[in-house]
Amino acid sequence: MTSEINPGKELSRLLRSWWVIALSMILFGAAGYLFHTLRPPIYEASAEYNVWLDFNYLTTDREFTEYDEDLSINAVGNAYVSPVVLEKVTAEALKQGWIQAKNELILNYKLERKHESWELRYLSSDPQLAMSLVNFWAKAGYDHLIELEKAQAIPAYVRFSEPSQAVLPAKPVRYGRNNLILAGMLVGMVAGIFLSGWTAQKKK
Repeated sequence: MTSEINPGKELSRLLRSWWVIALSMILFGAAGYLFHTLRPPIYEASAEYNVWLDFNYLTTDREFTEYDEDLSINAVGNAYVSPVVLEKVTAEALKQGWIQAKNELILNYKLERKHESWELRYLSSDPQLAMSLVNFWAKAGYDHLIELEKAQAIPAYVRFSEPSQAVLPAKPVRYGRNNLILAGMLVGMVAGIFLSGWTAQKKK
């Protein structure tokens, strides 16, 4: 017959074994940090471009809201990841050996908007590869916007700049370090609780 659990007694036991739980959390947290440190270094190259509105070219009778502004800027800024551009970049990346499978491109890029500024980033274990791919991608995106502008597919009041050139990354990035340490500490806490319970049972 299973004995009934006494919450107060269990809490008292955990408090007495706090050092076991704390030590376990420290050890597993350190293991998470070590795992992150021993992973192959990842480099990130980035190119920036700007998209803004020139209201001198805006011709509308209705109120132009902030929602309309965001919609216009996002539509043009996101052209860098339109199907046409992605197809062109993927084909070139496969040809140059920058990627081995099509999904690598999607898994390792980030496009982030910061007000009027947009940042296109790519992660790779090879810094030269990351820089070359981003520069090709940025040019492909800019060329696509030029084509859309010539075809008058972009509103005249939406302006955009030529992207900056990505430079060779000098140092690897360390994304996910804190998450791995936190995950290790949580695992350590659970392990410490089980260990303290096991040692308590052994003493009986």
